Amino acid sequence: MEWKRLDGDPDLSLLDQIPWIELDHAYGSAIDVPEQIRGLLSPDSERRRNTIFSFTCNIYHQGSVYSSTVAAIQVFQHLLQYPRTPDRSRILELLAAFAVFETGQDNVELATVLETPDTESDCGESWNRECYLAIGAGLPLYELLLDEEDPCVAISAAFLMSHFPAHAFESCRRLLKIAETATTNDFLRSAALIAISFLGGGPVTVEFRNLLESLVRDESAQADVPLRLLAAAAVYCVLRDRSIPSELKEIGLRLADRSLQFGIEVPQPSIYPISRTPMSADISTVVPLDLFVPPLEFPWGDLNQRLKRYSKVRRSTTPVPRSVDSGPHPDSFHVIPGQFDRDNVVAAVRRLHAHFRRRSKSGIPLAPFEPFKPHAMLAWDVILQLLDSEKNEDRWAAAAVLDQFPPLDESAVDQLIERLYHGNSGLGGVISKHPITERQCERFCEQLCRREFAESKVNSPRDEIRRLVLQHGTVAQVRRLFDEGDLPERQAAAMALCSREAIEPAEALPVIAQALVTGGMSEKLFFAKWPEAHAWYLKSLDAMPVEQCWAIANTMVNWKADLTEFQEDLFRRVESPLRPILTALLIDCLRNLPESTPQMVDRLLAVCHADSHAAVRCAVVRALGGWIDRGFDNLLYERLQPFINDASARVRREAMNELPRFVDHRPQTVELLRQLLRDNDEANRRAVLWKLSDLGELTAADVLQLTTSDPSDRVSAEALLAAFVARPPMVDDKWLPTGESRPLTRSVAEWISNSRSQTTDDSPGGGRV
Repeated sequence: MEWKRLDGDPDLSLLDQIPWIELDHAYGSAIDVPEQIRGLLSPDSERRRNTIFSFTCNIYHQGSVYSSTVAAIQVFQHLLQYPRTPDRSRILELLAAFAVFETGQDNVELATVLETPDTESDCGESWNRECYLAIGAGLPLYELLLDEEDPCVAISAAFLMSHFPAHAFESCRRLLKIAETATTNDFLRSAALIAISFLGGGPVTVEFRNLLESLVRDESAQADVPLRLLAAAAVYCVLRDRSIPSELKEIGLRLADRSLQFGIEVPQPSIYPISRTPMSADISTVVPLDLFVPPLEFPWGDLNQRLKRYSKVRRSTTPVPRSVDSGPHPDSFHVIPGQFDRDNVVAAVRRLHAHFRRRSKSGIPLAPFEPFKPHAMLAWDVILQLLDSEKNEDRWAAAAVLDQFPPLDESAVDQLIERLYHGNSGLGGVISKHPITERQCERFCEQLCRREFAESKVNSPRDEIRRLVLQHGTVAQVRRLFDEGDLPERQAAAMALCSREAIEPAEALPVIAQALVTGGMSEKLFFAKWPEAHAWYLKSLDAMPVEQCWAIANTMVNWKADLTEFQEDLFRRVESPLRPILTALLIDCLRNLPESTPQMVDRLLAVCHADSHAAVRCAVVRALGGWIDRGFDNLLYERLQPFINDASARVRREAMNELPRFVDHRPQTVELLRQLLRDNDEANRRAVLWKLSDLGELTAADVLQLTTSDPSDRVSAEALLAAFVARPPMVDDKWLPTGESRPLTRSVAEWISNSRSQTTDDSPGGGRV
C-alpha cells in the first residue's frame, strides 16, 4: 500500500466496505464501531474523548483485541494520512496499545508476539498477532508522520515505531536524522533517541553511540541546574546498553544521580503526546514521575524512575518537592482503644478516612475500627463535612468509611440523598446498603420522570438513582419508570418488572431489544438466557428493525444461547429467503446447538445454492466445523473440503480455519491449505502462511516460494518473520531479498541477519532484540 499525505477532509467511505456486523468486540457485534470511528472526527473534543474511551471498552478491552480491532486498524491508518484528522497522536497511541498490549516496555519479543494463538481459550482465535502485523505494515506511514509540524504527532509516531524491531533497519536511519538535527524540537529528539535504543540501533549503532557520547559528555548538561530532557534521554540510552564502554557509563551514572537530584526538564501538556492532567502548575519543581499519571509512559513519564535503577545515589539530600496531596497520615490521629467519647470516635473515623484516602498498598486496617462501629454516628457531622469537601479524594474516602457505619436512619439517608442529587454519585452504592423508604423511592421516581438528570455520564446521579428505584422501589414505582421515563429508565424498568413477573414479555421485550443495538450487557444476558425472549424474537423477526434483528441474533450466538426448543423454527427461517446477514447469524445460532445429525448437515448444505451470499456460505462452514466430535466427522470433513476452492476469498479463508480442527485428517488438510499459498487473495496467502506455521507444517519450500514469487512485500516480510520464529528457526540467506523496491522485506531481512549474528542463546526468536 502506498502511504502519502492526503488533503481535504478525511474520506470515510472505507467504513462502508467492512462487514462490521460479522465482526465482534468485547460486548458482541461490532455494529457500533463505525459510529464510534466517525466520533473521532467530531469537532466536539468531548465527543472525541468519549470515543477513545469507547474503544478501550470494546475493541480493546482490558488488553484484549478482537476481529473488529483488526478491521479498525486499516481505517485508523487511512485517517492518519489526513492532516485535518483531529487527535492523530491519540490514534497512534491506540495503535501502539493494539500492537503490544502494554506500553512502556523496553523490548518487543517477536517470538512471543507472533506465537501460536491459544485456540483453546474461551475467546476463540487470538487476534493479537494479526493486530501486530497489520500495524507493522504501516511503518512507512509512521516514518512519513515524523515530518509533521505538530510535535505531538511526530513524537507519537516515533513511540509507535519503537515497537517493531524487525523494521529497525528502516526506522533507525530515519530516527537518527531527527536525533542529530539540533534545530529539531528537543522532545522529538529525545523520543527518537529512546526509540532507537528500544530498536537496538539497527544499521546506525556506531553513529547512535557517537551521538549519545557527545550528549552525555556535554559539559553544559553537567551544571548544577535541572538537566535538559535531551541529556537525560541520552543517559537512559547509555545506561541500558550493556556494551557501552565503562568510562562512558561512569559519566552516565553521575548524570543520572544529578538528574534525580535536580529533576528533568519536562514538556508542557500541549506537547506531551499522552497528555495527562498535571498535578502542579509549576513544572520546574516537579519530576516527570510526579507530573504525569500514570507515571510509566513512554518516553518521559518513567524516565526518572528508570534512571533510579542505574543510579548509585537513590535520592539526593535535597528532595524534589512532591505535588501530590495524599492527605494527612493515619498516624497523625491518636486513638485510644476502648474509649468511646465523641473526640476519640472522631479520631478513629478520621484515621480510617486517612487510610482510605492514601489507598494504602498494605491494605486498609479495618479490625481496629470494629469496636468503634456502634458509636460511629458520634462523628456524623465530620463525615458530612468530608462528603462536602471540594477534593474528590476526601469525598471518595468518606463514602468508603460510611460502609463501616451501622445502619442509618431515615434522616441520615435523606442527607446522603441530598448530596447524591448534587453530584456526589459515589454515594449511590452506600445508600443502597441502608433501609430506603417508599417515600424516598417516590422522590427518586419523581426526579427521573421529570428528567432532572437528563445528562448521560458514566456514574452520573441519574444512573445511581435509577438503580436505587429498581432495587428498593415498589412494583408501582418501577412501573411508573417504564410508563413515563426516558429510554434508559424504560429499558431498566422492563427487565426489573420481568424479573418480578409483573409485566407481560410481549410488552417488555420490544423496549429491552432497543438497548441491544447500543450494546447493553444486562440486556444481552437477558436475551441470551431467557427462553421467552427467544420465542418472542423468532415470532417478531419480520416486523423488527434490521439492526435489532442483527443485534439480538448476534447476542444469542456470542452467549451460546440454547435454542434446542426452537431448532425447527430456526431451520425454517434459514431455508426461507431472508436477508443474507440475518440468515448467516441464524446459522451461527444453529452452530451452538448441543446436538446435531447428518440430516441437519444436509439441510444446511442445501442453503448453499449457486445464488447464496458469501456470508451465508461462511456461516455454513462455521456450523459444520462447530459440529465436530458429534460422531460423523468423516461426513463433515467431506462436506467441508469443497469450500477450500470456493469462488469467494472469505469462504476459502473460513474453510482454512475450520479444516485443521479435524485432527484425523491432518495430512490431507495440510495439502489443501498449501494450495492457498498461491491464492489470488493477499489476505488468504498471509493467513495460510501463519496457519501452516501454527500447525508446525511450514517448510523451507513454502517460505522460499513466498519470498521469491509473491508480488506483495507484506506477504514476503511475514514469511521471513514466520521462518525466524519457527521452532526450530528456518532462516536461509537465499530467501533474503536485496532489491531496493521492497523496503519492508529488506528491513525484515536485515534485522534477521543481524539477530542471527548477535544471538547469545538458543531460544526461538533469538532472545532479546
